[in-house]
Amino acid sequence: MKGSFESKVTMPNGAIYSCNISKGYYSHVLGQHEKTYWLEREISKYNKESVLICLSDRSVFISIYINKQDATGIIHPTDKQLLGLLDTNLSLEETFEYCRNTFCPDLSAVSTKPKTKPTIKAQPDLFEA
Repeated sequence: MKGSFESKVTMPNGAIYSCNISKGYYSHVLGQHEKTYWLEREISKYNKESVLICLSDRSVFISIYINKQDATGIIHPTDKQLLGLLDTNLSLEETFEYCRNTFCPDLSAVSTKPKTKPTIKAQPDLFEA
């Protein structure tokens, strides 16, 4: 994973990869900080996958979202997985695909169809009965 990514990359197949990085401090006295990476792949208007990578002094975790639904829960990567992730030669697309294939290879349980709004049914008036 590179120290700085391009903010948005469009691939020849039409998929759009984007990255948003934020850095925060949770202890100014000890100088502890955390860095959060949001990697997103937009396949179509209704099909988006996101990878959250949180690196802090206390913990490291990853979570994958499909259409804003948590698909994996919180994942704590092993040392080997973390070394593969922190490889400095990976591009934005390669980092996203590494996370997707390593931490959540089977997403068949998560629907990628757009959500439909529930229909409102008329409720019977109980006082008329």
